[in-house]
Amino acid sequence: MITVDTRGPCPDPDIKTKKALKSNDELLLVVDDGAPYENVGRFVHSQQCAVKEVKKKDGIYFKIKTSGEAMSRSGADIGIIKPEGDSVLILSEIKMGRGDDEPICILIRSFLNTLSESANRPDAMIFFNTGGKLTVGRSELIEDLAALEKSGVRILVCATCLNYFNVKNEIESGTVSNTYDITETLLAAGKIITT
Repeated sequence: MITVDTRGPCPDPDIKTKKALKSNDELLLVVDDGAPYENVGRFVHSQQCAVKEVKKKDGIYFKIKTSGEAMSRSGADIGIIKPEGDSVLILSEIKMGRGDDEPICILIRSFLNTLSESANRPDAMIFFNTGGKLTVGRSELIEDLAALEKSGVRILVCATCLNYFNVKNEIESGTVSNTYDITETLLAAGKIITT
């Protein structure tokens, strides 16, 4: 059994956990208390792993077996239910949330990096308004967006928005799209998520 130390800032605990579970039948995960504990715990239970938890001074230890009877803290099975139709993620700004721009821009980078590592990706992503700037060559997110595209996520970028910001020729990820395609994608969606 290997030990994987996932302590650290978000999204590292989630990414390290997912990678470790892909290549190990049994492992011991160490996580920080609080949000990392909740996020990692929710994920391992959703994967139908057998889990035992031990709280210590230096963190919480999850002993995990990827085969065996699934357990959860609530005693109920946890699963992911996909709605009929595609799931579509809308990014309409170069940041995530409201408030001081610097930490909010860091959040969008962290979010997209985590999304590129996730098994539960959206079927399509739509970028418009200032969000379209995330798909151009100057963006720090091109690698994550390329990974999402390679995994089959359709990335649609509003042509009108790219033209407005005079960056249409700099697009590095996604397909320059139009209002019709974007509208059809949204109307056919089973679930729409906005940041």
